[in-house]
Amino acid sequence: MSFFGIGIGLGAYGVASQVKAQQQAGKEAKRQADEENALQQQNALMAEREKQAVLEAGAMEERKQRKEGVRLKHARLAAGGKAGVLPMGSFELVQKETSTELEIDALTIRSNTTEDANALQYQADLSRSMGSSALLRGKSARKVSRHAALSGGISGAAGLAFMGYGARGKGSSTMKAGTFKKKTGMGMGEFGSKWVNG
Repeated sequence: MSFFGIGIGLGAYGVASQVKAQQQAGKEAKRQADEENALQQQNALMAEREKQAVLEAGAMEERKQRKEGVRLKHARLAAGGKAGVLPMGSFELVQKETSTELEIDALTIRSNTTEDANALQYQADLSRSMGSSALLRGKSARKVSRHAALSGGISGAAGLAFMGYGARGKGSSTMKAGTFKKKTGMGMGEFGSKWVNG
């Protein structure tokens, strides 16, 4: 085997290694993206479960507040009745103010619960969006690696073919159309597809 034959063989091995490395990099990027997506989807589910728990706890607290308000109003009416105070005038005004304050407290609980639930839903939506973004990045990285592998394979194969053609002393180191296919048994596109698709 000649020096050029060894060089072509080593060059072919180098091209194949480069193509394989490009493919592996794309597969690894896709694997990492899939893992990130799975994690983000899990985070979204946890946030939605927490949101549901917050809504349930908030509704229970609001009911408790309203129940306590009713109990307090009845206790005051009973105490006023025992003392002989009629539910009118300043006593009635105090009762109305108390009712209003208790209703404001109940509505504040509802508002705070809604805010907390909305923040958790936003967190869930953001996690899902980040997961989708990771999948898109993974697909993109995989495509880029395939194109890089194809490009590297074709240019490497063409370089090797040119080197082999020129090494035989046939004059120019440029290859005539169809020579690559004669030398390798496949066109450059087929060669690239073979390396990219395995």
